[in-house]
Amino acid sequence: MKLKTRKILALIVSWAGFSTLMGCCAYGTPYSNLKISGKVTDQNNNPVANVRLELKDLEDNLNYHVITSDLKGNLSYYHEIYGGPDYKEDHLKDGVNAVFYGKNNPGLADKYKDDSVRVKSVYKEGKGSWHTGDYKIDIQLKLRPKSADD
Repeated sequence: MKLKTRKILALIVSWAGFSTLMGCCAYGTPYSNLKISGKVTDQNNNPVANVRLELKDLEDNLNYHVITSDLKGNLSYYHEIYGGPDYKEDHLKDGVNAVFYGKNNPGLADKYKDDSVRVKSVYKEGKGSWHTGDYKIDIQLKLRPKSADD
């Protein structure tokens, strides 16, 4: 390939990359914040550590987020959700099902029954042209012990 052709191609590629970068910075990306908090306890209100919960959409039961309780049973999760124009996490507006599956929780499967809790989300409209809003979800899950029949 001739040197002049290479220089022209390099210039085109550089220009295309620079244009893409400038478009991103000039226009931004709509986003929303998802904040989840809460606690997982047993029937005696003792905290349960290392519980893996799946957060599922109420409408189509798809799994959107997975969170795990800390050593004191506390849940804490923060996520920035990005999308295109007019994008909102509509599946979060009605809330979520926080689901405990024993099979996904080694060491807890023999102690607790599979369970779930339906949780409403609190939505606050965003400020500015790119912040579409904040979703806050508080999960309080009390796990039930397995019985001999389970």
